[in-house]
Amino acid sequence: MSIPEQCRFISLDEIDENIIAKVRDVNEFSDSFRILTNSIREDYQRHPIILRALTNSEKSSAKQGALYGIIDGHHRFRVARNLNHSSISAIVIKNSDATTSDTLHDLKLALRLNEASSKMSLLDKGKILYVLMNQTGRDATELAEKLFGIRTSMTYRCLNAYRKSIGENVITKPRKSVEFKITSLKSAWKDVAKYKDIPSTLTDSVDCFMAITKLESLLQRYKKLLNEQNNLSEEIEKRKANEKK
Repeated sequence: MSIPEQCRFISLDEIDENIIAKVRDVNEFSDSFRILTNSIREDYQRHPIILRALTNSEKSSAKQGALYGIIDGHHRFRVARNLNHSSISAIVIKNSDATTSDTLHDLKLALRLNEASSKMSLLDKGKILYVLMNQTGRDATELAEKLFGIRTSMTYRCLNAYRKSIGENVITKPRKSVEFKITSLKSAWKDVAKYKDIPSTLTDSVDCFMAITKLESLLQRYKKLLNEQNNLSEEIEKRKANEKK
């Protein structure tokens, strides 16, 4: 749970701009950054940035003296620093738990605040997914749905766009496992299981041989059905990709 505080001025020395994951990197050479710089230089800061109090573990890895990380407002912070301002208008969010942080929660809040989700490129979204997967070990599709509301195919397009940009191999979308309900297969397993405790000298009995033969036949049928389903899934994916082109 996060608790907002009243807007106040915070010293730039108490803010670490890198300790919390960014939604987007700051590009100081862009037109939008130049316009923002002129605006703050001439009219001062109109909107406060959003900070979060750092956890105890984050403070140990942050710059010396830092108490806060940036949830939203990296560009405004960078402009203030470039203009040699000593402080910046900010709203501080405190964690109810000062010992742990939640990267996914930070990013979800940042995306809601600046409405960047729909405007971000595949590369930007892929970078966030890539970092989160490595930090949390969570599934890419689950993360993408929570952050951007996108499903499996688009998730891997975003992820692979970023992987290509950093020289890593692309990864394929995992196929869903398909279960075929073959009643006779289950029955065959039971037939073979009857003989598991019989001495090896008796496993050549006709009944045991017939049960194993039946099971092998059904397993081959099962494997064929799985291959057909996988081939069909690949054809559907190729057709969708061609339609988009």
